[in-house]
Amino acid sequence: MPRHLFLVCIAVCLLTPFIARLPGAPFQGLEWVTSYFGSLEGVLFFSAFNLVPALVLYGVGKASRRAPLAFMAALIALVSYLL
Repeated sequence: MPRHLFLVCIAVCLLTPFIARLPGAPFQGLEWVTSYFGSLEGVLFFSAFNLVPALVLYGVGKASRRAPLAFMAALIALVSYLL
C-alpha cells in the first residue's frame, strides 16, 4: 500500500485525463492536448468529475489494508476506465 494513500489516489485520478491525450498528440496536434488548459473552467470541470473515482479508490484502499491486491485491482480498473 502506498504510504500517502489519499495523495496517490487524488494524483492518479486528476492526472489520468491529461495523460490519456498524449498518445493522440501526433495526430491531433498540440492544441488538442492542451485544450483542457484553455480555461480555468475546463480544468475544474474535469478535476471535479475525477474526484469521485479518487474518493472511491481511497475508500477501497482504506478498506483493504490487509489485502493490497484489492487496491491494485481497483486502481487498474479505475485508471483503465478513465483512459
